[in-house]
Amino acid sequence: MNLTTLSSFIIIETKVFLWGAFGLLAWQIITGKIKLGGLLRDKERGLPISPVRVQALASTLGVALYLLTQAAAPEKESKDVYAESKRSMPSVPDEALLLLGGSQMLYLTMKAGAAAGRLM
Repeated sequence: MNLTTLSSFIIIETKVFLWGAFGLLAWQIITGKIKLGGLLRDKERGLPISPVRVQALASTLGVALYLLTQAAAPEKESKDVYAESKRSMPSVPDEALLLLGGSQMLYLTMKAGAAAGRLM
């Protein structure tokens, strides 16, 4: 077995595994084994929707979608015959890291404030 065949086999197996995991997750959400009912609820204040949870989810999904579109974008033409083997994940921009970090910091700050309020 040469390296090209082994590389192709590993790529196919990885895709099968990832699509299988995605399908299993989607199936469990559809059938109700994984419940998403209280995902955005503010349990501390009894509100139906927590703005902090919404912004955390929106920023996470936004950055994930950006990275997915960057990874799926066609590569520029290359004269290198080994260009396919040099393909890598896109780099994460500093702005995306700041957005995610700030979003999670805001969420955790609000959670800590709610926990401190319960202790007093």
